[in-house]
Amino acid sequence: YYLTEGINAIHYFIHIGSIIWNDEIRGHFEKILPMLKTLGRIHPPKAEIAFLHSDRIKNLSSYPWGKDLNTNLPSGYFRWRMNAWFMNEFRMDGVTDKDFARGNATPYKVIVDMNTSIMDEKLVDDIGKWVKNGGVFISFVQTGRHTPEEKDAWPISRLTGYKVIEISRYKSDGSSEKNWPIKFVPDQRVFDSQKIPGRQANGLKLKKIAPDVQDLILWDDGSVAAGLRPIGKGYVLTLGLKFCYDRIWWGEIGRAHV
Repeated sequence: YYLTEGINAIHYFIHIGSIIWNDEIRGHFEKILPMLKTLGRIHPPKAEIAFLHSDRIKNLSSYPWGKDLNTNLPSGYFRWRMNAWFMNEFRMDGVTDKDFARGNATPYKVIVDMNTSIMDEKLVDDIGKWVKNGGVFISFVQTGRHTPEEKDAWPISRLTGYKVIEISRYKSDGSSEKNWPIKFVPDQRVFDSQKIPGRQANGLKLKKIAPDVQDLILWDDGSVAAGLRPIGKGYVLTLGLKFCYDRIWWGEIGRAHV
């Protein structure tokens, strides 16, 4: 990672004397100098998949949101780092909520959201334009639950084609109060049911509000857990279920990390 991604804070020191005034430390840096000079110059091939995280979420989710998991689950890379779980299968980059309007999201075929729970209408429109041009956007956890001004506005529903009718309740440790059984819609071809680690999950219960959405996974009461909607040349995949707590590495159902 250090060599290929240009991270330049491998070693921490107060000032240059911390390195050059100690013969042993200076010798070490002289030895590894050729490696240090590669930082930022050698890069992996550009990925076709990216994860979305917002650098505004922490500012927007402080007061009055607080730490109530039932008001707003944490967002961003450090809670939902999908690339850590898929790095052996897929190369993944990262984009922010500003990259759709800037055109930086254009090269990617698939963008997976890291629970950008607060979205304004412009961001929803920008994502929609990217999808129409052929992108596949995957909502995850509680994508687009709030706007900066309104709680539980769900602006993302304009893209997903689903209305959220129920949200799992969470305890203070991040675990869900109750898990719901799931079942796969017959003949759906998006998910390999044999590879899904559990038959119970938590998350969002959804109701179809657009005629062109395809239900993929249902909860035991018949409400929707996951669905797919074609928009222009692309698709929006709505994942209303998860098999973990309030962070991706904290598995809940059979210790599954999904």
